[in-house]
Amino acid sequence: VGQGKLGDVALLASIDQQCPTAHLCNVVFMPSRFTTVLYKVIMLRNDIHHCKASGIFLRLSAGGLIADNNIHSNYEAGVDIRKGANPLVLCNKIHSGLRSGIVVVGNGKGVIRSNQIYGNKEAGIYILYNGNPAVRYVSWH
Repeated sequence: VGQGKLGDVALLASIDQQCPTAHLCNVVFMPSRFTTVLYKVIMLRNDIHHCKASGIFLRLSAGGLIADNNIHSNYEAGVDIRKGANPLVLCNKIHSGLRSGIVVVGNGKGVIRSNQIYGNKEAGIYILYNGNPAVRYVSWH
């Protein structure tokens, strides 16, 4: 619930107050007004679920590592990559979402590798509007 700042990187996250155990929800990575590029964004071994929009948003040249997370049951995409974001999305379980597992649009890039993507209502990976990720070794159930 709120906005924080780590170095020159703006991090916005909300925590669902209705859940008996706190979980990350609607995590947004993008440059702050003081910098143009994000560095060292690392999300490891989190449970990201039941978000009112996408679970993780990466925007405006955001990069880094999103790995070994359980991303599920979100109202929008599990991971949303756009506007030049270029992350490494590695070894995650992305499932049971009401939309696509991963969305890459609007010049989004990145490497999507060795993820398990299953049980989402729409596409496992949705690429549109100049999205250009490298996709390798994805497990579809």
